[in-house]
Amino acid sequence: HSVLVGFATAAAIIIAMSQIPTLLGYAVVSHAHVFETLIDTILYTGTAHWPTALLGIAAVLIVLFSKRFFPRLPIQLILLVGAGVASYVWAFSAQGIALVGYIPSALPSLNFNVLTYDTFTVLLGKAFVISIVGFVETYAIARSIARKSKERIDANQELVGQGLANTMSGFLGGFPVSGSFSLSALNVSSGARTRLASVFAAMFVLLTIVFLAPYM
Repeated sequence: HSVLVGFATAAAIIIAMSQIPTLLGYAVVSHAHVFETLIDTILYTGTAHWPTALLGIAAVLIVLFSKRFFPRLPIQLILLVGAGVASYVWAFSAQGIALVGYIPSALPSLNFNVLTYDTFTVLLGKAFVISIVGFVETYAIARSIARKSKERIDANQELVGQGLANTMSGFLGGFPVSGSFSLSALNVSSGARTRLASVFAAMFVLLTIVFLAPYM
């Protein structure tokens, strides 16, 4: 339990540190130690892009205000759509505010490349480490959420699910799949209670790529 709590706490600190420069509109070189990144984050605050900073801070305040007074309001979705419309109307990119940029409208194709012995031996050690770290991260997230919702976690089922997800990701040329602290927290705070939340999220992403990406 103490290992999972420490892992989750460290992940939260690292995520927060990585998002502060993005929120304020400037870049910081990522270091091996968090305190080095923190020092650079503080030192480079003067280079912040203030239109980006004001936009980001306003979004955070709106979320906090809505969670306090309108907890059932899907404020994250409203902010996402509102920011997209505002970016189009007021040309955020012309004001130096970084945008997502081009979104491919094509779906990934299946790839069944034959795995050679040499490739297998080179990737085996790295893949093992990635799978262990990925599972620990996913299990830590699940345990943190389960403690609040009073649910029971089946570690074996989590491992099977992550294995299947990584297998399909590999066939589609994707990155190794793991749980996400920030996305899981967003999911729960938005009111998700069952696995259908992830299914609907995947469906909306698919529809966005196919129908909306050509216009973004």
